[in-house]
Amino acid sequence: MFQNKLFNGNLNVNDAFLKMRFNGLADFSSKINKFDFTATIEEADLVKTNLFTRDSISKVKGELEFDIIGNTFDDIVGITTFNNVEYTNQKQTYNFKKFVVTSTVKDNVKNHRL
Repeated sequence: MFQNKLFNGNLNVNDAFLKMRFNGLADFSSKINKFDFTATIEEADLVKTNLFTRDSISKVKGELEFDIIGNTFDDIVGITTFNNVEYTNQKQTYNFKKFVVTSTVKDNVKNHRL
């Protein structure tokens, strides 16, 4: 249940444009947001959900693991792991077995590693 700007639990979505299982924390209750969850996306149509409209076709599926804090892409710190991700647009399908994105800050210097 999403309560007090916090969700900690399991969520199953079975929509025509999004099929997903989510397990973990999405915390918007503090000054800095915290995300610690796993999600398995069986199918997501990013165009029909209005999440990504640059391509005429934009579909994704795969497994995600988030352990990050931050409010914008510019201030996010943590690690995100993508497993068995498949992205399809009008040109082709791209497959990624595994990639990890790490974002750190040390001595006021932001470092991103892929």
